Amino acid sequence: ALPPDHEPFHKAVVNKPMSQDEPEDEPKDEPEDGHEDERNERRKEFKAFSAEDAVYGKSVHALRMNGGPAFAMKDLHSGDFLGKLKDDAKAERRNYQDSILSQKEFVHKLYTSSNKQEKEVRDEFVKILKCLHNGSSPDQDSTSKEFLEIFEESFGKNGNGFNFARHIDEYVDDILSQGKTFPLSYAPLNNQEREVIDRFDLKFNKKDEFVKVIENIINETPSTDLDPASKMFKKTFEDDKEGFNLRYKEKYVDYWLYKYGLEKRGMEIDTFLILPEEKLVIEMETKSIKEGNNFAGKIKEASKQLENFRNFLTATQRDILSEDWQFVKVIALPLIENIFSTENQLKMKEKKLDICEYCKNYVLDKRNLDEIHKWIERIRKTVPEKFEVDHEYRNLAQRTMTFSALKQKFDEASFSLAKNRERNAECMIGKNTGLTSEKLEAENKSGDAICSEQTFILWRMDQLAALKDNHPRVFLVGEYGTGKTYVLKAKAQEIAKSMEGVLYLSLGAADRYKSKCDGPDIKKSILEICDEIDFKTFPNIKVQGFKDILDEFIADGGKLSSISDCGKLRDTVILGHIINKEENRGKHIFIDEFPLRRAKKTTRMKGNPFSRGIQGIPG
Repeated sequence: ALPPDHEPFHKAVVNKPMSQDEPEDEPKDEPEDGHEDERNERRKEFKAFSAEDAVYGKSVHALRMNGGPAFAMKDLHSGDFLGKLKDDAKAERRNYQDSILSQKEFVHKLYTSSNKQEKEVRDEFVKILKCLHNGSSPDQDSTSKEFLEIFEESFGKNGNGFNFARHIDEYVDDILSQGKTFPLSYAPLNNQEREVIDRFDLKFNKKDEFVKVIENIINETPSTDLDPASKMFKKTFEDDKEGFNLRYKEKYVDYWLYKYGLEKRGMEIDTFLILPEEKLVIEMETKSIKEGNNFAGKIKEASKQLENFRNFLTATQRDILSEDWQFVKVIALPLIENIFSTENQLKMKEKKLDICEYCKNYVLDKRNLDEIHKWIERIRKTVPEKFEVDHEYRNLAQRTMTFSALKQKFDEASFSLAKNRERNAECMIGKNTGLTSEKLEAENKSGDAICSEQTFILWRMDQLAALKDNHPRVFLVGEYGTGKTYVLKAKAQEIAKSMEGVLYLSLGAADRYKSKCDGPDIKKSILEICDEIDFKTFPNIKVQGFKDILDEFIADGGKLSSISDCGKLRDTVILGHIINKEENRGKHIFIDEFPLRRAKKTTRMKGNPFSRGIQGIPG
């Protein structure tokens, strides 16, 4: 969680120019540049983001204070759990469509080159599919061979991706239907789509009404007394009615209800906590509403969101959680001092919002959130019996992380997408050139997506090779987001577990301080704070960021003749002094963001990356 009051983060998100054309030093009191509305929108987004982030940060801090195992995640989206199933379902539907279109071309050629009638062709195709279904071999004449080749191209050998029990007759009828086109909406619900419908309990209770809407539109009969859902469906179908085949009306409605149901499942929870010893799952929805605004409406909205997300979680995780687990819904209002003041209760009464005494314990205002560790402790005490931390908790935490990593798009504040490299660097170290500074596409050289699940949870083969390499000097180079720092930290922790000493130096923020390295007060960057947290449980790992290194150099009598001398950190003097100290001799040295000499106008390395070396270190 990024502290909202952290200077570089605040500068990067709130005061960042609205476009590339907007000058960096634009006067704040002269917003006549056409960007004022955009800037106000950005500040509004920041207010919401900072409120959510503050609640998440306070919650994580409280969990650390209270001790005991726990899991916390910010911005858990229901779509994370749907991604793979949705992709597989859509691929299966496209396979069906492609197969039908190819078979239509084949049938057209068959009719023109032979005297076969439609019934004869139909019976022959059905017989072939039934033979495949029964595991017997169909007759291998030229017609059968070509039909099978097209079928297997879409559904695999022996049709493993085809639902024989449901779709044999439908498939053949679709091939022989009139017209050369076959829209995706004409395909029947496939196995993967039915899995999604069952898993997420999608409702199809409006099907008959929607089928009637289609019949009325095609037959040009007016539809009366339509409810809002039917009106929405009618508007959608109006765009597809041209050339529509009434034979497919039910399949069209099935597919529309499937897609609409998935859209309704697109929910997000701002803070997601798991307390395994109490078997509690806490969903926390944050609203950045202020005093005097319509907070009653926001509370109702949050309550509905929490209820929907709870239903979603119970549907998706019921296969791995026992009945002992309880779900706790919480509304967080960090910008309101006392939500239950006399004045605020009168406003709620005006809006017909009645919150019972029990539920008031789960609506947290600024007062509660400032002492959220006490609230979490109270919640823990409501569960008298402590449970053993078992496979249910591990499965839930691992499933949550894995599905989140599998999603194709990450939020704007994510540390993963290359398009956000500059903003991430500026948030973490206060400057957008302190971290890896290449301008990158969304994929790395090996073709793996930078936001692939391997980057977050599983080691790739090249990363694993680096971890297993015990060469005395190893140089890791890779593009932004490929896991260099993950590998470094994992190797450092692995060595530390064998009780050997480690010195971990993080130089990512070095450039940030060059202009003020002789100042009295240098704040640590987010990157340096993260390093300290990651190694907190390893007493034999000494972690130093730029501020620590510089402070130690000056404390040891080192002198800086000018501000530009800070640059020597990346050359020889300061870094060499730290590594050569008696207390650090014999330790394993890890340096994140090692300085490289690069050729002009290119990001490719030229010659030996250690060409300048470190003073006093051989090689």
